[in-house]
Parts: sequence; structure tokens; C-alpha cells
Amino acid sequence: MTRKYIVEFNKDFKGLCCVGVLYNGHRCGYVGVPISHPLYNFHYTDKLPKEILYYWEKVKTKPVGKRGVIDIFCCDLSNPHVGIIFDVHGGITFAASNENNYPIVTDKKLWFFGFDCNHYDDFDKPKSQKYVEKECKNLAKQLIEINKGE
Repeated sequence: MTRKYIVEFNKDFKGLCCVGVLYNGHRCGYVGVPISHPLYNFHYTDKLPKEILYYWEKVKTKPVGKRGVIDIFCCDLSNPHVGIIFDVHGGITFAASNENNYPIVTDKKLWFFGFDCNHYDDFDKPKSQKYVEKECKNLAKQLIEINKGE
């Protein structure tokens, strides 16, 4: 089976690359960070680096929000992983470089964090491109906060 995807948008948001893709019939959103970002080269299942633990302390008492259930129930909250800190639709389900030209072809070296809209409740009400753009901006804001050390 050949996997096909269509880039629906590729926008800059406050210096970060936000990309929306229609992938095998469902939408996915990605935000690319530059090599200078403290989470560059971290997979979403990696343990949080010590430099980012302050951010976990900031968000761990907030409502669950849109995080994925696997993040909530399978995470060792005393030693959290990267994915748990992001409040985005279904949680982070992708973290990789753009070396293989996914999700976009660019000459910039970026590390993308992504989410998908292919969860059990997404089939009843598929997410729109506008929704994915909004979630990308939401994810970008969180990545910017982390980069600033806020």
C-alpha cells in the first residue's frame, strides 16, 4: 500500500515552521524547531532533559487538556518524557528531522514535533484544516516558551 500525503499548509509562526498534511485521509500537524532549540533531536518518548524539567513543574498541575491517554496513563510522572509536556490534540505522535523530506522539502535543518487527527474520536467528527492550523500555533507557542526558558 502506497502512503500518500498532501501538504495543506506551510506557514511561519513566530519563526517556527508549521505544516499541515493530509495523510491517508486524516490530518496531521507539525512544528519544526531549529538546531538551537533545547528539544532539537529529542524523540517524544525520550526522558525530559534536566534543562526542561522546570517546564514540567509548570504544566504538570494544569488540566490534562488535549494530551493523549497513553501519555497520561503510561508516563512515569517522577521521570517524565518529552511528549507529556505538550497540550496538543491527542498528544505528540511524531518527532524526527526533515532529512527524509517529510513533512516538507526544505533546505533548513529542522526537528519536527507532530500530532495526528487519527484517534478514536476523530472518526465521528474529522478535524478541519483550520483546526490543525490552530493546533500547530498552540504547539508552536509551547515550543517557543520552552526555548525562552519561560
